[in-house]
Amino acid sequence: MDWGNVPGWVAAVGTIGTLTLTVRVAWNQVRDRRQEQEDRRAAQARLVTAWVDDVRRGKGFTATVKVKNSSDQAVYGLRVSLAVGVRGQYVAGQSALGPGASAEIEFKLAGYPRGELEAPGIAFTDAGGLQWIRLATGELRHPSGSDLDEHFSEHPGSFERIEARNAVIKRLWEQDDHA
Repeated sequence: MDWGNVPGWVAAVGTIGTLTLTVRVAWNQVRDRRQEQEDRRAAQARLVTAWVDDVRRGKGFTATVKVKNSSDQAVYGLRVSLAVGVRGQYVAGQSALGPGASAEIEFKLAGYPRGELEAPGIAFTDAGGLQWIRLATGELRHPSGSDLDEHFSEHPGSFERIEARNAVIKRLWEQDDHA
């Protein structure tokens, strides 16, 4: 049995090993650069947060959500969603939130929440023109095709329609005006 030139075989195996290692190192560097780019892109978005500050009965039922932009650039097209269990999902927003600014967004509710409220979700466009969503779980990401419809659309909850829920809210606020 003739195995040919042993040094030639060793050189071939070494060349293949070196090529494999080179490709792997290059692939890791590309992946790391992409991750660094995404981290830079998300730097502003990570600094935009929201939380439920207060739920009260006064003139009707109101939940106050605070939104804070701790970045040094404005965000645009801000939308805030608040899920209130069987009372539905409420959505409000504003056109922009300046650098270092805070906003209080009040939601008129169809009744006092039956349990603890989840953290609100937020959607916005950063100064670089990238869209972001932060879900109630705190997850920050670029929205997929159905995310904005799913997480940032009003839902009637146990009411048949949004209009029915809004009629209850209106009655509650009118009752308080006459009380």
